[in-house]
Amino acid sequence: MRIIRIASAKIDIDWNSVDWSKNTREIARSLNVSEGTVWNYRRLYAPDTIKKLNFDWGDVDWSKTNQEISLEFGIADVSGARRLHAPQTVDHGFDYSQINWSKSNRQISQETGLSPFTIAGKRRLLAPKTIKSIFPSGIDWTSVDWSQRSVDLAEELGVSSSVVSYQRGLNAPETLQPPTTPPIWDWASVDWGKTNEEIAQEIGATLYPHDKPNRNYWMGVLQRRVGITRRRYSPDNLGMQGGVGNEKINWEPVDWTKTDEQIANEERTSARNVRQMRLYWRRKLSPT
Repeated sequence: MRIIRIASAKIDIDWNSVDWSKNTREIARSLNVSEGTVWNYRRLYAPDTIKKLNFDWGDVDWSKTNQEISLEFGIADVSGARRLHAPQTVDHGFDYSQINWSKSNRQISQETGLSPFTIAGKRRLLAPKTIKSIFPSGIDWTSVDWSQRSVDLAEELGVSSSVVSYQRGLNAPETLQPPTTPPIWDWASVDWGKTNEEIAQEIGATLYPHDKPNRNYWMGVLQRRVGITRRRYSPDNLGMQGGVGNEKINWEPVDWTKTDEQIANEERTSARNVRQMRLYWRRKLSPT
């Protein structure tokens, strides 16, 4: 019997007695918990019922779109499997130089069969000047008086200050003000051999005393900042982020031929954490 906390109320759920043959949404509704909670416990109690963990991806025709494969096999998300098992088919080798970027993402998506999210990402890379939110029509940014403040220019041009700041970085980067806020901590002095939580607890003892209002919230923010800063100061210790219960994971013996979801289930960590470590070990073990 495990006890979980939901909406500040303790609810006893015997997860061994759950009918895992039902889908996650049905179980979540019957138990009055979130789908994320059910998914986490499914990984612990019934990983064999997670279709994409046990699916033979060798049978998939990767020339089809992700949506077609999802409908054919009843798997919600196949994008991660495509990147792992058939990376050469990502975007289906589409020639983006042929796209008319004056059209909307939805129109291009309907014409090409690619998702609007994919089109939006490629637009930012290949045709940023067609993004109306940051390139509003009718403004000649080369003739703007960049000696003025962004907030004043925004009022004068009738756009948001964030748009002006973005355009300032493109057209007049020399007028950008350097950051004046000092870092919250001397990150170079941190012992990155410890987990993110341990580092956050040590720093938080100084920055956020126990009588500080909303201390738990600020400690959570601090722990996330430690994780982001670790990538810059100690990428070799990314594995110290740990998994469930902040356990330290030894990534050396991990079988990287398995999918992210399978490794995450075995190591009891998130698939996102596994993806980060896969990229790190790929670079580390590369002969080049």
